[in-house]
Amino acid sequence: MLVLLIYPPVNSEKFIASTTPPLGLAYLASFVRSQMPGDCKVLIWDLNLHIISKEQFKEKLLKLDEKPEVIGIGGIVTVFKSYLWISKICKEIFPDALLIAGGSLAGTIPHLLFKHSPVDICVRGEGEFTLLEIIKTFKDGGGKKDMQHIKGIFLWDEKKGSLLETPSRPRISNLDILGIPAYDLLDIEQYDANATRNRRNYAKDLPPQVYSPGNLRMSLMTSRGCIGRCTFCYRHFSAIKMNSSEFVKKHIMLLHNRFGVNVFEIMDELFNISEKRVNELIACFQEMKQRIPRFCFSIGGARADLINIELLRRLKEAGCFQIIYGLESGSPKILRMIKKGVTVEQNRRAVLATRDAGLCCVPQFVVGLPGEDRDTLIETLRFAKSIDFWSYLSFHWANAYPGSEIYQYAKEKKLIKDEFSYVSSLSATCQYPLQLANISQKEMIKILRKYFTVREIRLIFKNNNFLIAIYISTIWFTKKVLGYLFNKIKKLFVEA
Repeated sequence: MLVLLIYPPVNSEKFIASTTPPLGLAYLASFVRSQMPGDCKVLIWDLNLHIISKEQFKEKLLKLDEKPEVIGIGGIVTVFKSYLWISKICKEIFPDALLIAGGSLAGTIPHLLFKHSPVDICVRGEGEFTLLEIIKTFKDGGGKKDMQHIKGIFLWDEKKGSLLETPSRPRISNLDILGIPAYDLLDIEQYDANATRNRRNYAKDLPPQVYSPGNLRMSLMTSRGCIGRCTFCYRHFSAIKMNSSEFVKKHIMLLHNRFGVNVFEIMDELFNISEKRVNELIACFQEMKQRIPRFCFSIGGARADLINIELLRRLKEAGCFQIIYGLESGSPKILRMIKKGVTVEQNRRAVLATRDAGLCCVPQFVVGLPGEDRDTLIETLRFAKSIDFWSYLSFHWANAYPGSEIYQYAKEKKLIKDEFSYVSSLSATCQYPLQLANISQKEMIKILRKYFTVREIRLIFKNNNFLIAIYISTIWFTKKVLGYLFNKIKKLFVEA
């Protein structure tokens, strides 16, 4: 049996080369292979690595040596528009294949998937055990009706014309049993090449070994979940589940021994859940530093209120070179409204301590949130300027993603007129399709230009749509000035 797992392009308007592999699909592939050895072959197609047209995708499917019996398409909600044409082509070419949707895409908008695509099953929550049960049932000749006992899925009731939701599946408490992701199904060197270009463009102050020739980087996770309740986030878990430190060692050594990886990006949503946990991982990293030449790592998600200078120095000694913080805002009002649970001063102390420890720091901000006005935006920009560039600032437009509290707010305020059209408009380039703030996007752009140069904005707002807006406003301003000067000169000549 062939199982084909597909990660659709996250941006349907413009190709953006992926720097991070779809680890979720890699975990699924690894677990299914381990539980069905010899019975199940798995492929992973990440359509974010190379530009691919609909015709090229069709050709790719037709060239398969074996027809896939199960096709899984997963990702975040921003892949929705791409998912639609991919799912239709898959069913067109392989009508008998079982089509499964997963990720937050399937967990938050299953009604749209069933209505606008030929999907058979939507999986919500962690998918490893659910997918395995679906595949085994299908392999034994079971149809969709035979899957109503499977926990953690949505089906479509044809008679009632409505969703059928099965009971939720309990969280996986021991992540070690899932095994190491199927990195052999991923093009590790291509992800590294894309990431190297990105680092050279946006973070020139990173240590040279991070992007030196001969080094190879790859992403991994040591935990799942986040205890935060931010209103803009669509991923909510009641607890964080963690791999054991021994498993993390095994994971790192496999990546190094098999693929030559020595630069590791820890993609946990909340790395520093507790000091005890961080200390365990520091001990692990110190051992890896002794065993792997040029070993170093970055942390993709940390809370500012759970960090201190001593911990940061120990992370630095263990090989850490960069930490990303979700600061979100420099306004106390906005931080309270989004339920961040962190103060502006805690954010400031964390960033400055990270710099003092000799680590690169990536402070991330979200602008245009509900409640945002001229004053709160200026507070954020002043705060961003005050902490200075250490690696680079990262700004994003606020979006109402399905599954988030802000999404419910937008629906209640009737800001979303047509759900299908709105979700189709979302993309990973941080567009601003809804007026969530108490200030227009045009006004926000004007204020941003007062605090940052266009060159700085290229660094902090890696978004073509935003840059276009900047250039348009610059051209508009230039025309106004030139028009004013022309009229003044013309008036002088007339009077003379």
